[in-house]
Amino acid sequence: MSAWLALSVAAFGCQSPKAAPPGTTAGELVAEARANGLAFENPMELSPDMQQDVEVAIGRRGEPRERLHKLIRHLNDRNVGFEQVQGVSLPVKRAYREHRGDCMTYAMLFVALSRHLGLETHFVHASEVLSYYEAGDSLYASSHIAVGYGNNPDDIVVDFANAYDDWHLAAYHRIDDAAAISLYFNNVAAYTMNEGRPRDAEKMLGFLVEKRPNLAELHNNLIVAHLRQKHFGEALDVAKHAMTIFPNYKPFYTNAIQAAYGAKKFDLAQRFEARAQAIASTDPLFVFARGLQLYQRTEYSLAAEHFERALAADRNSVLIVAWLVRAHLSAGHREEGREAFARAHKMAPNDHRLKELMSKFPELRGDM
Repeated sequence: MSAWLALSVAAFGCQSPKAAPPGTTAGELVAEARANGLAFENPMELSPDMQQDVEVAIGRRGEPRERLHKLIRHLNDRNVGFEQVQGVSLPVKRAYREHRGDCMTYAMLFVALSRHLGLETHFVHASEVLSYYEAGDSLYASSHIAVGYGNNPDDIVVDFANAYDDWHLAAYHRIDDAAAISLYFNNVAAYTMNEGRPRDAEKMLGFLVEKRPNLAELHNNLIVAHLRQKHFGEALDVAKHAMTIFPNYKPFYTNAIQAAYGAKKFDLAQRFEARAQAIASTDPLFVFARGLQLYQRTEYSLAAEHFERALAADRNSVLIVAWLVRAHLSAGHREEGREAFARAHKMAPNDHRLKELMSKFPELRGDM
């Protein structure tokens, strides 16, 4: 999945290719961004040694599908392989050197290398596969990006380290390069916020929303950028507008509720909460997001209840278990918190969240 922060299902397999309208290449988007004062660089730019590497390993001759599979093996088998790191979107030069990144990184790398070899790949957006991640009191969102080849039902999608044929295509829809790169910079903006620069992130996301208003993730993270600056009115304005375009996009409501409380518009917050429950009362990630807000409002016991509900539907989520630990210990539920911590340690003993928990709750250090 992608660094981050994603609901429609559309088939592209039977669609015929369309000519790209102006402003749809990565280079054009980057050029427009730079003209607007943003220090964007093209993340898909290859280095000469990368080009030579794939030419030697794959070559420009042979049946296209077989060459695609060779490229998959090349990326995933050389040295230690390509490590999937959720929440880490990197430019392709760095990703190729470090052998790591998220689905966005992998897709950009695969498209750039395959096109260099003369294989006409394109990006596909699995918009029904949404990745949420939290930081502080906000809910980020990013979509799952993969790679498509061909325009017929029997052609393929390369999804991280896997290749899918036939009916799997129905889960994806084709997007142009600028849309994919916009989602990449959406992730970069999220990193920027977490580095303590929400104003810079706001500028990036404002530009991206203007250029690609059809991508819900951009609107969502622009709301988050305003929240990080405590610009609650601006956050509400973005949220209300975005909801008219994407009325059932769940992260909007999570962040809009926070904005409404921040603006002391409690009746509006309650209306958002009611709407949110109607949309996704049983969605584990949405229930989790509600738990985050309760935690930030110091309603720790109620937050723990929401995390328990979310965990019942998604038992393999270390993220949810880690927040369950926080909620229980913050509420004074020492036994429940330590039990949850033991569960998290068993699931992922090297997860960075365990270190964060021990830093916040020193009593856990003896449980490692």
